[in-house]
Amino acid sequence: MHNKASVSSGISTARLGLRSPNAGDAAVLAGLMTAEISRWLAAWPVPMTAAMAASRIDHALTEIAQKQALCFVIQRRQEPASIGWLHIYRRQAQADIGELSFWLGAAFQHQGYAQEAANAALAVAFEELKLATIEGGAQVENQPSITLMQRLSMHCQGERLVWAQARNRYEPCVYYAISREQFTTSPSPVNVGLS
Repeated sequence: MHNKASVSSGISTARLGLRSPNAGDAAVLAGLMTAEISRWLAAWPVPMTAAMAASRIDHALTEIAQKQALCFVIQRRQEPASIGWLHIYRRQAQADIGELSFWLGAAFQHQGYAQEAANAALAVAFEELKLATIEGGAQVENQPSITLMQRLSMHCQGERLVWAQARNRYEPCVYYAISREQFTTSPSPVNVGLS
């Protein structure tokens, strides 16, 4: 069973803190974005400048204020430096469905941080955004992200072509989804606290 939480003060997990982004995060996020990370992301191109990251943060803050999204900078609790980004936004055409996207800097991958952050953020997004389902997609070759969605108890929905703004082309992605009911009864526990 998953704990209820609120995002107003941020989210804390065993090893991570998730908080809303601010203008001061732009340079750090731009510095974390590399070609190796960007190749798996539809909307984070390289080179990523601080001004581009600041624009993305401004857009996310507008979505948050309109209750259309939750967006977090991911940090390790033992140090304040940002290590990644997580965004759950309401689908425009279907307001009860959310879309999950996330990335971590290269030095912070393969340590379980993405699963820990996503699990906590899903718990909050279902409550705060009143979503019925949350989906996530990954390029068909992006096995680490596919494995992560499976570990989050998400279920395969099939392939779709997705417009990758970062590369100006459509790319095949495989989508996974989890409903609110599935999430609240899934075996993966979440220990979410307020920061």
